[in-house]
Amino acid sequence: MKRRLVFLAAALFSTATHAQFVDGNFLHDLCSRAPQSAQSYAIGVADETFMMQQSVGDDGLPLIPAYICIPAGVSSLQVKDSVCAYLADNPESRHWPAAILTRNALLEAWPCQ
Repeated sequence: MKRRLVFLAAALFSTATHAQFVDGNFLHDLCSRAPQSAQSYAIGVADETFMMQQSVGDDGLPLIPAYICIPAGVSSLQVKDSVCAYLADNPESRHWPAAILTRNALLEAWPCQ
């Protein structure tokens, strides 16, 4: 188990010649092989997206408009399930960066009204 966690950490955080660390194929594989890791990744992207949407500039205005609005009470399991379902339903785009695909899944599940 420890060896698998070390491998996963190395795969997620290793430096590459390009900015993409994890693609949708890797995350899709995690959904079945290591669902806890997929859940952690999805929650990390959701948290980062939330923080970006809360960021304001020097003028006090939001830097980016809110476009994903996950309601209170949504569990981390629900977030993971929506991301994994999106990846299963969109195999043609799984070569894209996992962070983009995760945001697409969250946007599809919980768009701001």
